[in-house]
Amino acid sequence: MLSRQTITVRGREAKVACADRHRRQPRTSREAVVEVRAARVTLRAPGRTAGQLPDVIVDAVLVTEVDPPADDVAVEWLLLTSLPIDTVDQV
Repeated sequence: MLSRQTITVRGREAKVACADRHRRQPRTSREAVVEVRAARVTLRAPGRTAGQLPDVIVDAVLVTEVDPPADDVAVEWLLLTSLPIDTVDQV
């Protein structure tokens, strides 16, 4: 774990088309304690017969809510970036 922070999560209205999916579920505004993790990862190119694509090195940041409310979906964000994240401030 890189850090633990308290953030404000904005509330949002329910979307008719999203009622049965996990994305864009309705939620109320609240303060959330999140853990931030970061790692450098290599994404391997798919095997192709016509040629080989190079692997791509990216930095990944994962933000996960700690102890979400029982009646709400936990916040979880995954960011892939080509920008460096060598320090906590860069995350």
